[in-house]
Amino acid sequence: MSMNFLLATVKRTLICPTGLIQTEVNYFFAKRVILVEGQTEKTIIPLLAKKIGVFRYDYTLVDCGSKENIYLYCQLLNKFCIPYVAVYDKDHQAHKTPSAIDVANRSNTLIENTIDGSIGSSISFVNDVEEELGINTGGDRNKPYAALTHVSSPGFTISANLESIIRTLYQ
Repeated sequence: MSMNFLLATVKRTLICPTGLIQTEVNYFFAKRVILVEGQTEKTIIPLLAKKIGVFRYDYTLVDCGSKENIYLYCQLLNKFCIPYVAVYDKDHQAHKTPSAIDVANRSNTLIENTIDGSIGSSISFVNDVEEELGINTGGDRNKPYAALTHVSSPGFTISANLESIIRTLYQ
């Protein structure tokens, strides 16, 4: 496979909503790629994996920028047969309107329909990772910091469900 073909495929597949090409290429060298919606998951997941003793340096996490971009990364990883798991929130919180849940369901379906089951898989949170952690950020723009502070606090205990998810990601 030529480098020009590789670059052309990346450019066609990973044009970000801002029009800039995503520059993260660690996924080409990882044993497994963990695709996440954003910074909170990218910050918290490896920290929790380290806390429970399952972290692996040969896995890489990729912040896809939002759930709506995850399927693009799945397409790329499918083309190069790179093992991955897509992690996203179903976004079915009680405060969501029916139309917001419908939009979320369309994104969820797009991700699931893009995953090549022989290469990739998915794990989804019913609501969002902050709720799974037991915190309410209230739409705070500093969600990664709030989550990191919470998880790093002396009294933090990981729930059995979240621990199971983290173990599954790093198996």
